[in-house]
Amino acid sequence: MAKAITDYTLDGDGTLTTFVGKEVHNVMYNVDNLMEVQMHINEQNNELFNNHLKTSTKYKLKKSRFLDWMFSDFDDQKYWGTYFLNELKKNGKIEYNVEQMLDERDELPMYIMEGYDTMCDEMVYDINQIKLID
Repeated sequence: MAKAITDYTLDGDGTLTTFVGKEVHNVMYNVDNLMEVQMHINEQNNELFNNHLKTSTKYKLKKSRFLDWMFSDFDDQKYWGTYFLNELKKNGKIEYNVEQMLDERDELPMYIMEGYDTMCDEMVYDINQIKLID
């Protein structure tokens, strides 16, 4: 089950302490008003939920297998080659990683996941359920 902020305190000096259950989750200083409190709690809950999603993966996918699949066809190679070339021309470097590439997918074939047969024709639609491994 995902964790969430269950309580908070805000003292007169602007120190915000958030709790998950009885455990202190975070301490922030110079918090001026309740709108700021709400913003910080929302950010922390989003972070807690995203961490939960990352740790509750259902599928494992080797980075090398994912990259082989991503670049297995000429059109994909041409697209990514053009993308990377444009990035180099524009910025002088490429700031992109395998995790970003995975996060931008809408779906992946299940047969590239660890432990699944190449004859499997189902798709994985929830990319958050995939954990990249070395």
